Amino acid sequence: MEKVVIAEEPASRIPNWLRIVIWGLVIALGIGLIAVLGRTLVPFVVGAGLAFTFDPLAGWLGRKGVRRGWAAFLVTLLTFGILAGILALLLPVLLEQASDLADRLPDLLARARAMLTGAAAQVPGAEVLNDTDLLRRIARRTGEWVQQSAGDLLGFAATLFDIALLLVLTPVVTFYLLRDWNPVVRQIRRLVPRQSRAVVFELVGEMTDRLAGFLRGMALSAAIQAVIHSVGLYLVGLNFAILIGVLTGLLVFVPVVGNLVMLIAAVTVALVQFDGWLEPLLVVLIYAGSNVLETSVLEPVLVGNRTNLHPVWVIFALLVGGSLFGLIGALLALPAATVIAVLIRYAVDRYTHSRPYDEF
Repeated sequence: MEKVVIAEEPASRIPNWLRIVIWGLVIALGIGLIAVLGRTLVPFVVGAGLAFTFDPLAGWLGRKGVRRGWAAFLVTLLTFGILAGILALLLPVLLEQASDLADRLPDLLARARAMLTGAAAQVPGAEVLNDTDLLRRIARRTGEWVQQSAGDLLGFAATLFDIALLLVLTPVVTFYLLRDWNPVVRQIRRLVPRQSRAVVFELVGEMTDRLAGFLRGMALSAAIQAVIHSVGLYLVGLNFAILIGVLTGLLVFVPVVGNLVMLIAAVTVALVQFDGWLEPLLVVLIYAGSNVLETSVLEPVLVGNRTNLHPVWVIFALLVGGSLFGLIGALLALPAATVIAVLIRYAVDRYTHSRPYDEF
């Protein structure tokens, strides 16, 4: 008797519009969770970032025969030990200089106003500088803005609970993520639909390469820039040299704008502090030399061209993330910018190889 073979019906494919709807809901859910949880996520985001950054070091120790748990413990201990040592050395100096700046700020502003009045005496419209009521209103508005900005900046550290979350949970999260990094990655890979794995793995690999290269390179560049500016400004004799130098290094993550803001701040302090033009000129030369060093040596060597994160795109991402979600938004801005940049490149590449592109 001849066996009857029943052909299986082909599995129905999910419509493209439904895929778009599902991914849109997933993204909306993630944004909603970030907005609701807010700063509670900070230790987990920072811990995940550190685990992502130092996973290659833990893997290298594992290949040398160190068990993964001990490798994660050693990397976590080394990372936070170095950070604690740097804070122990710099924090007292930074707090002292910040307190000194706050005490001397009224006098510095008065001297700056006197200098501006004298320098702009021959400029049309300079009589505005002598309008006491106008200057008082500007000062009051500026003071309100500074107070509001300081309140927003320090809002995260307003309670001991938040500080405890950051200081205690971050090392714990970093350790456990480092220890279980490979199993976590394997579980996530298993969740990717089979038909999309090749594309997804390729895109995720590109995202991680770009982000890892950017974060590691910029962290080293920031440290070098902080040392260069702190030492250089200190040798010039500038007040608050270490404070300005460290802030300059930290603001390296905001391309161009951060360096320009700190240059203006350093030159302003130099003009108010010194009578001649030599010291302000030396400050400008320090920042000009560091900029040349960054663009010609640090950025190509430490960051490299493979990151492909345009400075304008980085600035835009930081501003949007910070304005929408505060501190947690600023922390997630660079990863989000990297993901979006890779997806846009992929979409453009698909479009340029599609029939509509050829037909239109």
